[in-house]
Amino acid sequence: MFICFLTNLHVVVLPVVEKEILWSKRCKTPELRGTVKEVIHQISHSKKWVSDIPLTDDNGNVVLRKNGKPKYRASYSILQDELFQYMSDRGFTGFQRGELGSTTENLTSLQYQIMKDKERLSKIEKQIEHEQIKYQPTHNVYKTFNEIDDMGQKTITGKVAMSKDDYSKLTSLAKEGITSRSKINELEKSADYYRQRYYDSATAFETMKNRYNDLKERCKPFLQALEYFPEVAKLFVEKVRQLFSFKEAQKQAEKEAKEKARQERIKARRSKRGMER
Repeated sequence: MFICFLTNLHVVVLPVVEKEILWSKRCKTPELRGTVKEVIHQISHSKKWVSDIPLTDDNGNVVLRKNGKPKYRASYSILQDELFQYMSDRGFTGFQRGELGSTTENLTSLQYQIMKDKERLSKIEKQIEHEQIKYQPTHNVYKTFNEIDDMGQKTITGKVAMSKDDYSKLTSLAKEGITSRSKINELEKSADYYRQRYYDSATAFETMKNRYNDLKERCKPFLQALEYFPEVAKLFVEKVRQLFSFKEAQKQAEKEAKEKARQERIKARRSKRGMER
C-alpha cells in the first residue's frame, strides 16, 4: 500500500513600504512647500515588488490593456517565482510552485464543498463495490443450499425419491465434500506449521533485537568517540588489534612450549626404559 501525503504551503506576506507625505502648496511657510512632512507606512505590493515583466499570449505577443498599454504580470506572481527559486537554491525539494503566471484564485466555499462531496461519493461507491464482491460468493453458497434442500420428494412410505439429475448432482456434491475435507485438513496442518514458524521467527527476532540493543549500548562510548574524535578512535582500534596479535602469539608460544615439554618427557621415558633393559 502506498500512502502519499500532500501539503499546501501558504505564505502570508504584507508588503509594507514607506510613503512620504509632502507639505502642500497651501502651507503658510514657503520654505516647507514640497518638502517631506512625514513618512508613513503603507501596504502596497505593486510598489514593494515593481513588475516590469509584460504578459504574453500563446503566440508570444504582449497582452495589451484597454488603453493600449502593456499588461504586466502580477507582482505577487513574481514573488512566488522568487520564493520558489530561493527555496530550491537552498536545497529544499519535494514541493512545486503553482502554475506559472496563473491568476487563478483559491476555490470558493461552494467549489470546495462540491469537491469534498465528490471524494466522499467515490469512497461510498468503492465500499459498495467491495460489499458486492463479498456478497456474491455467500449468495452462491446460499443458493446451493436451497437447491440441495429442494432435491427429491418424500413418498408415502417415508422414503425420498429424486430424479436422475438430482441424484447425480447430490453424489457429485458428496464426493466434492469428502475431497474438500481432506484438503481442508491438509491446509489446517499447513497453517499450524507456518503459524508455529512465525512464532519461532518472532521469538528469534526479539532475541536478536535485544542482543543488538545491548551491543549498541556497550559500543555507545566508542561510537561517540568515533564521531567526535575519529583519529583517537582509529589509534585505539589499532592498539587493540596489536594487543590481540600479541596475545595470540603468546598463546601460540605457550602451546608450542607445552608440546615441546611433552615430547621431551616422552623421550626421557623411552631413554629410561632402554637403560633398564
